[in-house]
Amino acid sequence: MTAGNYVEKVLERNMAIPVEQSRIFSTSRDGQAELKIRIVQGESRRADENTPLGELVVSDLRPAPRGQVEVLVTFEVDTNGILNVTARDQDSGRIIKKSVKVSGELDERAMSKIELRPEAKAARG
Repeated sequence: MTAGNYVEKVLERNMAIPVEQSRIFSTSRDGQAELKIRIVQGESRRADENTPLGELVVSDLRPAPRGQVEVLVTFEVDTNGILNVTARDQDSGRIIKKSVKVSGELDERAMSKIELRPEAKAARG
């Protein structure tokens, strides 16, 4: 889990598309009811120095000690430059999806210049 204004790199630059990568994020606080995943494009480790692409919110998480609730997040970029993000609550099986057009019409060469990073941010709950 990445907290604060720092991000975890998920898709490396120069990856051939289509591409898909998954990460497991867990809660960072006891009783945390919501997990916000901010999706940014760029090369900086700081979220605010990258281009925001969207946010995915997984809510109604079961009350549990920190780290015990896990969400599997899959990032997939298709050949049309569409980023599909799917989050699956590992306890309930509930799935949340979001799709965003990354940046105009992208071909594989343009995609090679993009790094996608999620920022999993602890939400008050």
